[in-house]
Amino acid sequence: MDSSCEPAAEVPSKQTLLVSKTPETWHITISLYRLFNPKVVYEAVVKSRFPAAFLDPVMLTGNPLDLQIAARKAVDRAARNTMITKSLPMEFLVSVSPRTQISDSLRTFGFRPADKFVLVVWLHSAPSPPQAELDKLLAVMKGNGEEVSLEKLSELRDMTKIANYYKFDILGPKPDGKEKAKEWTELLIDFVTSQIATKQ
Repeated sequence: MDSSCEPAAEVPSKQTLLVSKTPETWHITISLYRLFNPKVVYEAVVKSRFPAAFLDPVMLTGNPLDLQIAARKAVDRAARNTMITKSLPMEFLVSVSPRTQISDSLRTFGFRPADKFVLVVWLHSAPSPPQAELDKLLAVMKGNGEEVSLEKLSELRDMTKIANYYKFDILGPKPDGKEKAKEWTELLIDFVTSQIATKQ
């Protein structure tokens, strides 16, 4: 793994992570929102075409390294003009998935009108996302949602669904015992990261 993909030690309410230093410096900024009116937010996101990816956190393990790796892959393909989608945020969404079908990536990881939470991932070569776009998103969320701590990602994830999707059947279903369940979860998180990293 490239040393520029450095996992973060903390998980605050908003997080900016280094993705790549060569040939150009890229970062991702991630934030999590609780939605009061998800359909309103969804329609505004579709209409506004934000330069960001909007993901369902249920199918994410909460490991920020997964997002860094997916972003690095998307940025690299953009630099080589080998993207399989029409935008960097969509390329990132496909890179999060272990599969190559765009429709499957959208169906599994994409934001939907009924979702109660959404993870927003900005990819940017500047030190931070465009302020004008951040302000637009803030206006959309006003009265319709609120930013919450990224620590909540571990509560929102559905590890059983994730295990089924990634065909993680080496150790069987999630065990009942606390310690064994913890070990199973940690192995699954590592497995997902490896799947994202080795996807061609």
